Amino acid sequence: MGFGDNAWCKVRRDLLKELRKESVIYELILNGKERVQHIEYMLDYFEDFPLQDRWMTIPDMGHLIASCYNVILMTWSVHQSLTFFPYETAPLDSIYRREISIGFVNHNHWIKVYLEGQHPMPPVDERLLRCATITASDWLTPYQR
Repeated sequence: MGFGDNAWCKVRRDLLKELRKESVIYELILNGKERVQHIEYMLDYFEDFPLQDRWMTIPDMGHLIASCYNVILMTWSVHQSLTFFPYETAPLDSIYRREISIGFVNHNHWIKVYLEGQHPMPPVDERLLRCATITASDWLTPYQR
């Protein structure tokens, strides 16, 4: 996102704000109020070296990240790779569209993955299809091939 390596506090605050602002929508996306409360608990921590119960997890954070920053988020892992689109906004023109790709390494850390040109794309998280606005579902169109 261009925030730098030490912007984790800002990202947590941004995602927490997004979650609280749109909690009803995220209850639908994330399958219930209890799940939203658990994610809020995970995000609401701003000290160094959080314990594992405060780690940000995918796929829970994928929709928050995509919608909060209006980006396409691709996550790569040996266990589950997914693509997340914003659930509410209309797609941006291709010159303004931002794709962010991250990979899970060492069973505990996400790193930026650099992709070039026509690259593969993980499957879209199906919760988007269930909860996206009609306008937001247009994000899928350029990627369906």
